[in-house]
Amino acid sequence: MDEQEKIERLREIRLIITEVLMFVAVVALVGVLTLVVMGYSFNLKGISREDEELVERTGLVQISSLPTGATITLDGEVPLLLRTNGSRTMRVGEHTITLSREGYDTWEKTVTVSEGMMYRINYPRLFLKERETETVLELKPAEAVAVSPNKEKMLIVQEGRLYYIELNSAKPVLKPIVLKDTEGNVVKITTLTGVEWSGNSERVLGLLNGKRVVFSVRSTADVVELAGEYREVTFETEAGERLLLLRQTGELVEFDLRTKSFTALAKNVVRYDNDGDRILYLTTTKDPETEEEKYEVRALRIGAAESYLVRYTTNPEAQIRTMRYFEDTYYGILDAGKLKVYYSATWADAEWGIEKVFEAEVGENAGKLEKRGKGMVFALEADREGGHYAEVFDIEAMKLTGFMLTGKTGWIDEYLRFVTRDGKLEVVDYDGLNQRVLTEEGVDAEGLVTISGNSRYLYYFTTNGALVREKIN
Repeated sequence: MDEQEKIERLREIRLIITEVLMFVAVVALVGVLTLVVMGYSFNLKGISREDEELVERTGLVQISSLPTGATITLDGEVPLLLRTNGSRTMRVGEHTITLSREGYDTWEKTVTVSEGMMYRINYPRLFLKERETETVLELKPAEAVAVSPNKEKMLIVQEGRLYYIELNSAKPVLKPIVLKDTEGNVVKITTLTGVEWSGNSERVLGLLNGKRVVFSVRSTADVVELAGEYREVTFETEAGERLLLLRQTGELVEFDLRTKSFTALAKNVVRYDNDGDRILYLTTTKDPETEEEKYEVRALRIGAAESYLVRYTTNPEAQIRTMRYFEDTYYGILDAGKLKVYYSATWADAEWGIEKVFEAEVGENAGKLEKRGKGMVFALEADREGGHYAEVFDIEAMKLTGFMLTGKTGWIDEYLRFVTRDGKLEVVDYDGLNQRVLTEEGVDAEGLVTISGNSRYLYYFTTNGALVREKIN
């Protein structure tokens, strides 16, 4: 073999070796990516420690906070350069997550991470330790009625007139809302109760001087009175131009405020709950053979050809709630002392697409079934002797947690409660964790407490009738 042949042979060998190495690298890379997609990660400690596995199954945890940029401590160790808002993989099992930031208080929770699943922690709120306090308005005598869903407006009744203030404003002032009847006369307010806002916080539904009305939160607005007796009335659309009305006859109808027209949706309805145009309702029906009355929980989307059965019940007192969490739909049913939660990947478009994902005993006197946390929580609320009892079903954790709060409690935002007693103001997460004292004295136990939509200010009423705020961020 001459020299040229040797050179050619070596080139062929090198080419084969290169192709083999490239093939092995591609296979290894695909394998690694497949493991990552399946929720596995590589544990470098496993190289040097026999009690550690080199490849382990993990879950993904997304962690956010208000304000952002808090340091995350995981199981007592501070991961390098890990801050909120972000995400990271965590080993399967229990982990204690602590959030801290200089000048703020701390937040902590133990979570259980499951294989290949995502766990979202998108609600922790940290408060400044040293806060500026200022008096916004001297309102006595006055009555705060309600805060809008986006926490940008607060309704206030004073001396028979209705006002609102902009909670995000650097200098909030009372702005009048002039309500007029059909004859153009200004309406004097004696009572305004049962207030519900449209999703965009532009319209208000409530009992005004004992009459059910809808009005717009603007400088002038005509009051639309809903004539007739209704068991329930709610907004259907974000802008509030369409309502859902449950008549005393059991007929559920849609009412268009623009055209003043009605559209029939369902009959023999006992109660309902809606998430926009998606409706969950309890209806009566009769067994065709025995003629006995029975009850069904059904799902209906306005405009759809038909409704779909979620489940049967024999209990006419069953409570029902529906909500969306990201793209998924959940139905909560409190029936004869049991909380049952059903799941559908989208809105129910067939009975076979609905799956029961949770069931637990909660007792006969569990309280009223509510929904909170932007579609993440079903909460059972009840005032009991000695305090307020709550049982909360967390969709992320898929578990039910019960706890007692002493004092008056309400919601500051979707995930955070307040507790007032003996002049103190405390806050606590929706699940009863991270209870902290914010103000030691002077807080009106019957007043509203809220946080502005821009998350800069904490508002509350004092015992001398003033509306004050503290800068929290």
